[in-house]
Amino acid sequence: MSEDKKMIRVVHYALAKLGCKVDKLGFRYLSYAVMIVIKNPSALHSLCKQVYHVVADHFEVKNAMTVHSSIRNMVDEICASGNFLILNAMFGFDHFKKNDHISCGEFIGLIAIYYTLEYYKNDEFYKSGKMFQGLE
Repeated sequence: MSEDKKMIRVVHYALAKLGCKVDKLGFRYLSYAVMIVIKNPSALHSLCKQVYHVVADHFEVKNAMTVHSSIRNMVDEICASGNFLILNAMFGFDHFKKNDHISCGEFIGLIAIYYTLEYYKNDEFYKSGKMFQGLE
């Protein structure tokens, strides 16, 4: 199984678990942004100048701020629904509270860390052997 396929599967799983709607453009943009940060962690410190432009180029979007807006809407929806509290369970500690609001950069960074530090291996779905089923 290629590392890229594994990364895509874990990132998509994490975002879906948090309630991201997969039929929205923001899901695709957010997924790709997370994968950029996984491959180049320093890119997290230059979201507007680096990450959003790369995502926009990849998806042939004329304005990188459209990418930012779509990602911001996804993060806002997750925060408003309270689903971001699932991050506490995903990481195994209580960092977030009900009225917290997280930035796009913090959210992208956390999902990247979920993958790079292999927190997904603590998930029941991973333990069941189904997470990477069909990728061999």
